Amino acid sequence: MSQRRKSPGQRAHPRASRTERTVEAVAVIQRQYFEGKNPTSDLDAKNEPVTVQCFVTEPAKVSVGMGLTLNLGNYESARIDVSLVVPCYREESNDAYNYARKWVEDRLAVEVKDIRANKPNLF
Repeated sequence: MSQRRKSPGQRAHPRASRTERTVEAVAVIQRQYFEGKNPTSDLDAKNEPVTVQCFVTEPAKVSVGMGLTLNLGNYESARIDVSLVVPCYREESNDAYNYARKWVEDRLAVEVKDIRANKPNLF
């Protein structure tokens, strides 16, 4: 019986089985512009695949989301929300949380910079 070789950095899980599950980490980025409290654009959302991982058991999932309302002046604002769900083994949940939090913080900063540079363009 042949054994499957693992890619570099991939380690065997103690509850390893023959069935692998491929799970994709997906980020959701949403933007909407407002004048006062009234929306001036539709909610624009996109899903962006981040990583794909193989698991030998059903993975846990860590979710991190952050958002902010950006003042654009002249009673205009933009709402930005970024969230990421990362599949992981339960014992790796702290590392997955730290990864997801940093990814979301970095992506939120990119979105803020993009809106300030290109307002009122959406995606």
